[in-house]
Amino acid sequence: MKINILKFSLALSILLVSIDVLAQDLFVYHITGEIYYSDLKNKNKQVFYNYKTLPSTVFKLEERSELILRDKDYNLLILKSKGSYTANNLVGIFNRKDVEENFAKTTIAFLSSELVRSEEDIQEYAENYLRQSGGVSRGNCLDALMISPMNGQVLTDSVLSFKWKESTYNPIYELQITDGSSDSNNEEILFYSKVEGATELVLKVESLSFLKENQNHSWSVNPIKEPHCGRFNFRLTSKEKIQSLKDLLLQSVDTSQSLADQLVELASLYETNGLLQESVACYDFAFTLTENQAFLTLRKLLIARHQ
Repeated sequence: MKINILKFSLALSILLVSIDVLAQDLFVYHITGEIYYSDLKNKNKQVFYNYKTLPSTVFKLEERSELILRDKDYNLLILKSKGSYTANNLVGIFNRKDVEENFAKTTIAFLSSELVRSEEDIQEYAENYLRQSGGVSRGNCLDALMISPMNGQVLTDSVLSFKWKESTYNPIYELQITDGSSDSNNEEILFYSKVEGATELVLKVESLSFLKENQNHSWSVNPIKEPHCGRFNFRLTSKEKIQSLKDLLLQSVDTSQSLADQLVELASLYETNGLLQESVACYDFAFTLTENQAFLTLRKLLIARHQ
């Protein structure tokens, strides 16, 4: 039975023998949206990276949230549907009769293969995330073409390179930069350019006087005379401020963890703060250290969320 990971929630119990036996250690691996937990010592607390679950833990997910847990071997457990999740829930799904093999041992291979071979699924995941995070999705639109800067990315360069996917039917594009208004129907167009026969436009920051440091802006591109179906947010900041931020994030990482765990924690912190290329590099390095497909899977999901 083929399971579409983008249309169904996977909630897998990893090596839980029974409800009466203590669960193997599970740790919070990635968080998107509003997620809370309760256990014997806490009630309705915000979930945090590397929280170690207890048999009494109950997770509560709000709409459009996603929680990824891991065990010590980096088998992943994904929760995506709104609701509360207890040990009973997880054990019940783990023991489902229609699951023929132990997904606790095959989850990573399954996710990786699905993301590689199912372009429609990963595109749907990316489009849904773009809409949820403030991107534009208008009726009867073409797919968004933008590639970089990625959605939500913080930039420090003096030269901006806007790149996008090639249209299969119209090689003439129009690119615009807007004020990043939350209302996509009332955006102020700050820059407009027609580009023919290319999928990149390079601009010097000094020529774009309207770009303000640490202020959100949006950009979009589409075949000429076609509606803008999506927009990517970005902002500029100084190299000094970025370096200070990186130093603070590095200092906040729990150094008692393994190096791979530290890299994953840092990747999550980088993503939250818009340092997307740095986040990708962390997953790449973690994979180089361990050759564990979990890190490539998280890398692919990261890129899908922002591209």
